Parts: sequence; C-alpha cells; structure tokens
Amino acid sequence: MITVFNYIIEHWEEIICVIAMVCVVAVTLKEFFSLPKAEQINQIKGWLLAAVTLAEKEYGGGTGRIKLSAVYNEFVDKFPWIARALTFSKFSEYVDEALIEMRKLLSDNNAVADYVENKDNEIIIVEEKEVKNEIEIDKEG
Repeated sequence: MITVFNYIIEHWEEIICVIAMVCVVAVTLKEFFSLPKAEQINQIKGWLLAAVTLAEKEYGGGTGRIKLSAVYNEFVDKFPWIARALTFSKFSEYVDEALIEMRKLLSDNNAVADYVENKDNEIIIVEEKEVKNEIEIDKEG
C-alpha cells in the first residue's frame, strides 16, 4: 500500500496530465456525439473538403484513387471511432460530394485556385502579437 502512495506522490504530474487528456477526449466525443446526426455529417464533410483540397494540391489531377486512399488513411488516423461506423462506400460518397464542392470553389474563388495550383506556396501562421506590433508601427509612421 505504501508503494502505491509513493508512486502517486512521485508521478502525480503525469497522472494529472493523463486524467486531463482523458477528460478532453471524453468532452470532445460527448459534444460531437450529442450533436444531431445531420450536424455530425456536416462537420465530417467540412473536414473532407479541406482534406480533398490539400490532396488535390499535393497529388494534382488524374490521381483520383491515390487521393481517395490518402484522404481515407488520414480520416482513419484522425477519426478512428467514426471510421469504424462509416462504410467505405459511404465515405467515398462523401468524398465525391466534397470534390464537387471543391471544384466549385476552384472555379468561383481565384485565391483557392491559386493555392491549389501553386505547389510552392506555403501557409504562414503569424502570431497575433507580431501583427499588432506591425499595425502599431504603421500607425506611428
């Protein structure tokens, strides 16, 4: 019994971290599964739109099966609990819908088309603090 208490005392930080991670995962799953089914599907489709757009950028046109495989593998890695409940044929149907929406985006939005067609561009994430400093400098100058 003393060794259990000693273990808890020595590793209390790790135990708290594990408990916190389990709580975060549980809350996230509870929130997702408490949504109406239509909203769950909309969230999955939104993620798929982003995934197929990135796959289009990475693999280009004429590589449909490779893109589908890449998106499916990423989906299974990111959402294993949903992947078990979703058949591959239904997943493919959702991907087809996302592809239709992506093609519409590419034709309607030049910024998205430029992003997908230009393999050299990168997304740059700037910290809010840096942006505020630049704005203040511009106002002073």
